[in-house]
Amino acid sequence: MEGKLRRIVGFGHPDLIRLMKYPGITLFVDTTVSVTPKPFTQTIIVMIHDRAHNLYVPCFCYLVDTKDHWTYWNVSQWIKIQTDMACVPRMGLGDFEQALHLEIRDQFESACIVGYLFYWKQAIRRKMISLGIARVEVAAAMESGVLDLFTVLPVNVLQKTGIPFVIKTLYRLIVPTEADRKEKWQAFWDYFVKAW
Repeated sequence: MEGKLRRIVGFGHPDLIRLMKYPGITLFVDTTVSVTPKPFTQTIIVMIHDRAHNLYVPCFCYLVDTKDHWTYWNVSQWIKIQTDMACVPRMGLGDFEQALHLEIRDQFESACIVGYLFYWKQAIRRKMISLGIARVEVAAAMESGVLDLFTVLPVNVLQKTGIPFVIKTLYRLIVPTEADRKEKWQAFWDYFVKAW
């Protein structure tokens, strides 16, 4: 925590929290900033798939003031406490935020983590834009058959052959010859390898 106080405020409905005690639930964790009141920076919504009605039911809503592994870990710990340690999801779904995935892995070890292609591409696009990569190049990377190839490659071939193949495919479309552009793309690939 580095000496900094952090705030976490959670809300949950007791009847809906009871649904989280069933074995083999599918847990969905979503984060948003657009509806978050000040002074908080993020809203975390925890839902489960209600098989009886075939829909996702929001069980918890948390307001947090930081977006890091420690915060997400504590949110999940409180979920486990509120469910009398009986929340053992079969699957964890969520957006592609690295700290969020680490938290799900730490707290719900038996859960298979699944992300959505939309969230993954959205996170990748945001990172490219934050690095100052030209929008035309970002659009080329988002085209079908470029970065989305990573979602069908086996993990064991990803770094050795997958990333070089995708880089070659992408660079045929954008031809980053200027040193500045190459540096930005290298920063992106460094991030990608670290985050993946």
